Amino acid sequence: MASTAEKIAAEALKLSANEKLVLIDLLMESVEAPTPPVLTPDQIAELERREKLYQEDPSRAIPWEQAHAEIRKHLARIKAERESRADAS
Repeated sequence: MASTAEKIAAEALKLSANEKLVLIDLLMESVEAPTPPVLTPDQIAELERREKLYQEDPSRAIPWEQAHAEIRKHLARIKAERESRADAS
């Protein structure tokens, strides 16, 4: 049997894009602000390395839209490869 959250999600997926954004805002407002994650020393070092690279050459930065598109393309390729392997077995 589907959980309440799954039932609500199924209904929410039927909403228009604008209605989904309104719902997201309402849900986000209902949740307490999360505490910031505790970063490991390695994560801090990586952030500092990336910031230094940016400070040295800001032109290397890419817009979020481009990064997001590249990430989605990469994830779609991984998903397709997994599905292909699953079909082959």
